[in-house]
Amino acid sequence: MNTSITTCFYMRHKLYKTASQIIQEQKLSNEIEIDSQYLSINLKGTKLENMPRYSKKKRKTISI
Repeated sequence: MNTSITTCFYMRHKLYKTASQIIQEQKLSNEIEIDSQYLSINLKGTKLENMPRYSKKKRKTISI
């Protein structure tokens, strides 16, 4: 495909603008469904290159 970077840039932004206009005009129904899912992922103190970091499992017994 022989398309310049400038053309791709403008086409991309036109698509984003059109998509946001379509989303704003949509009306939702009165019914909402939510599925819950819990994951053991700890994101506290992580840098972007280390994401996601799974949480450490706590020991149930303590040996002395």
